[in-house]
Amino acid sequence: RRSSDLLLLSVEMGYDDFTASNGWLESFSKRNNIKWASLSGEAAEVNPEVVRDWEERLHDICDGYAPKDIFNADETGLFFRTLPEKSMVIKGQDYKGGKLAKDRVTVLLTCSATGEKLTPLVIGKSVKPRCFKDRADTLPVKYTANKKAWMTSAIFIGWLEKLNNNMRAKNRKILLFVDNCGAHPDVQYSNVKVVFLPPNTTSKLQPCDASIIQAVKLHYRKKLLRHILFNMDEVSSASELAKQVNILDAIMWLTSAWESLEGDTIKKCFKKCGFPVDGEHLGQDSDDLGKYMCILF
Repeated sequence: RRSSDLLLLSVEMGYDDFTASNGWLESFSKRNNIKWASLSGEAAEVNPEVVRDWEERLHDICDGYAPKDIFNADETGLFFRTLPEKSMVIKGQDYKGGKLAKDRVTVLLTCSATGEKLTPLVIGKSVKPRCFKDRADTLPVKYTANKKAWMTSAIFIGWLEKLNNNMRAKNRKILLFVDNCGAHPDVQYSNVKVVFLPPNTTSKLQPCDASIIQAVKLHYRKKLLRHILFNMDEVSSASELAKQVNILDAIMWLTSAWESLEGDTIKKCFKKCGFPVDGEHLGQDSDDLGKYMCILF
């Protein structure tokens, strides 16, 4: 079928005498390093001119702020009971998948260009889940709720106000980069300057989208699967065990996953998006800067 499709394509291009077999097509693909791949993500929709313009302005935007005071915050949905769709199985043995669990919380992750990680904000559907019991005031995350477990303007503003109070108490001023969405109103505070990334560019310009969130979710999924494997003797079905996972379990695993994320990973993601890290300055290599300082002194 692939070779016949290729023949039709060649005719449309004006090559009536072209012939090819599936073997020829496979050899051609290997010679030219062509492979079949899924097209995922939103990078193809990013306007390169907008990205270039942002990169040129980023130096001026960050001027006056040390890398340790440059932060990025981003939300993500966490389906905390969902098991992997793929698994190792014995050949010839019958296997079936279950219905994907759609239980979700929204998580807001915030980190700096030097790897500092702030306490995550978790948004659930229940204000007081029964699994919290008397632990609601001692959770390792900031927790709030609404009917759809979504980020809202009110929640975002409340989170910003607490962040500003915290930074003011530390006599610290920070630059906070967030994506341009309806739940992020344009508000400014004394110690937190909010900067919006250009629309439809977060896949290229937002550090949290450059593998930080993905890495946290991978750590979380490992902890979920480990819990399933260690308790398989009690329940025969993995999906039944997954259904027993509650929000408190999810919060504890999420916290552990966030703590497990290495600072170097965060720095690399910021650097990939054009931000300064450690002692670097935008537009100037750190080694060159060191040589320059040696000459001065």
